[in-house]
Amino acid sequence: MRRMSNGWTLEQIARDLLISMHSLVESTRQIFKQERVKNRRELAAKLGWKHEQPLNHREKWLARAREREEKVLPLILEGLSVAGIGRRTGMRLGLITQVAGRIYQKHGLKKGEGRRALGKKFGVELKRFGERGSEMTVT
Repeated sequence: MRRMSNGWTLEQIARDLLISMHSLVESTRQIFKQERVKNRRELAAKLGWKHEQPLNHREKWLARAREREEKVLPLILEGLSVAGIGRRTGMRLGLITQVAGRIYQKHGLKKGEGRRALGKKFGVELKRFGERGSEMTVT
């Protein structure tokens, strides 16, 4: 409990106590159950801990997903292709496609509506690839 209250990660705690991650995770689950909380943040708030608590695995994953979406959205609105976004960000093409799909879904676009419909929602007219003229015009 002291190590958790000081903001240590589970990995740090397991290493310091020389116990397996599995044992530590089970122990923390028992603590959460006894204290009637869902996670470390709730436990910290309940017990008045001063130190910032680290993100758990799911929270880290969601934070990374949000960061990727924040990178990709403006590049889509700039009119870049998936390959262009890949060159600009260093992200894999499959990952960019997944991120773009989540962005389209968040903005209520149906499958196949794509970047032009997204641009319309943001007041940006995106030309089709191969059309003459600039890739983007603001309306």
